[in-house]
Amino acid sequence: MSKHPKHLAVLNAAAEKGDWGKPLPAGLHRGIAQFMGYGSYSAATAEVSVSPQGKLKVHRMVLALNCGHAVNPSQIAAQVEGSVAYGLSATLYGEMVIDKGRVANLNFDTYEIMRLAEMPKVETVIVPTTISGAASASRPSAWSRPRCSCDPRGDRQAGA
Repeated sequence: MSKHPKHLAVLNAAAEKGDWGKPLPAGLHRGIAQFMGYGSYSAATAEVSVSPQGKLKVHRMVLALNCGHAVNPSQIAAQVEGSVAYGLSATLYGEMVIDKGRVANLNFDTYEIMRLAEMPKVETVIVPTTISGAASASRPSAWSRPRCSCDPRGDRQAGA
C-alpha cells in the first residue's frame, strides 16, 4: 500500500475510528474493506453478529472517505448514511423474484429496504485530501460496505 497513500489513508482512518485490532465481546465480529472509484477513496469497518438462526445483524459501521474538497461535511455524512441503508438493503434483502418466467417484483412497493430499527450505528470520517475539486460521496461508500459486512463464519458473502 506504500505506493497508494490515498487508499492507505482511508483504510487507516477507518481502522482507527472503527477500533480495528481491539477485542470484541463473544459473538461479535469485525470486518474491514477498502474501495476506490468515482474519483473518491473509501474504506469501512463493520461490527456484525449472526443469530443462531443464521440471520446477520450489522451493529456498527465506520466509513472513511476522501472525496476531494469537503464543501459540506454534514451532507457528506448524510450521503454516506444513505448509502449504508441502500447498500445493506441490497446485500441483505436484494433479490429478483421470478414467477413463471417473469419478474414478480416490478416496482419499489415490493422492494424490501432496511427499517430504522435495523440500521447500524454509522460513523463517518472525512479524510483530509490533496485532491482538487469534489468527487462522489455516496457511491464509493456503498461499495465498501458489503465487502466488510460479510458472513463472519467466512463461508459466504452476506445475502448470497
